[in-house]
Amino acid sequence: MTQHIEGLILQISRYSNFHLFLLLAGMGAGKDFVGKLLQEYGSVSFHHLSCSAAIRRRAKESGPVGDACAAAEEKMKCAEMVEDELATVVVLEWILQRLQAGVRTFLLDGFPRNDLQFAVLRRLEELKGTHVIARSILLCQPFGICLAQVLGQRRKELCRADDNITTFLHRWHHQFLGETVPMIKAIRNWDPKRFAVVQQTDLEKVLEVARIVGYQGVQMERLKASLIHLRSFQRLPFESDPAATVAFVEKLTPAPTRDQLEHVASLARSDGLDYFRHLPKVA
Repeated sequence: MTQHIEGLILQISRYSNFHLFLLLAGMGAGKDFVGKLLQEYGSVSFHHLSCSAAIRRRAKESGPVGDACAAAEEKMKCAEMVEDELATVVVLEWILQRLQAGVRTFLLDGFPRNDLQFAVLRRLEELKGTHVIARSILLCQPFGICLAQVLGQRRKELCRADDNITTFLHRWHHQFLGETVPMIKAIRNWDPKRFAVVQQTDLEKVLEVARIVGYQGVQMERLKASLIHLRSFQRLPFESDPAATVAFVEKLTPAPTRDQLEHVASLARSDGLDYFRHLPKVA
């Protein structure tokens, strides 16, 4: 851990009465969608951060961190991971800035992604001597749904170069299953009482995450009202079964290779998340 990161942790640890909620999931599970809705209808002391979005924003800045984020943005387009140190600095600096502005509840999306990043948050807890991580929330969405969200509607809306079948399969297999899922298991084993699995799909997952982070009363009613409006056009692309998932991928442009179709079929049958789907529910 570099001196700069340790210094940021020390500064953050001096603040009191703040909590982190970790939103964990694979690509396309809806982390950003959930986070933006909760921030829009939450209190002024609640803030959502997408790590990848923060890196893209800071890539427009001048200076060492801005330059590093610009380089990281190019790597992300090629399915390469952002360096742990850079992701950690971006997240910790953001938390510190928001604490200085009065924010006390944070929803982290896309951080941590591996054991090294999670160790930074554990270090923060050690310095504080209290539970800084309020809950770790896994959006346990089926592989087929995640794939369709990234390569379907999101691809049309955002037109991002990294939203393609090659990048998606690489990230799911090597990054999500290779690094993030083992970390999520470690987080669950570290403190099961602070770990929650959300299996609801579509807009129902938003309400479940809202309940976990403490929404109630007027906040919850406003959120429910917004979801009634969204429900008229927010629909899952298809039921998540292997045949439908493969059929969806076959229609993509450019056409997927035979190996990619076989990989999709395999992941649609077993996406690596069944362990979490069968965990006993924690209130």
